[in-house]
Amino acid sequence: MGIRVCVAGATGWTGSAVTEAILASSEFQLVGAIARRHV
Repeated sequence: MGIRVCVAGATGWTGSAVTEAILASSEFQLVGAIARRHV
């Protein structure tokens, strides 16, 4: 179990890249993602 992270703006340019990096990392755990629009 790593550092728990919630990404704000997960559907934006930077947010989507950060989300992908978190999912690929063993040091972080994605626990939530917030966006203005539904994907």
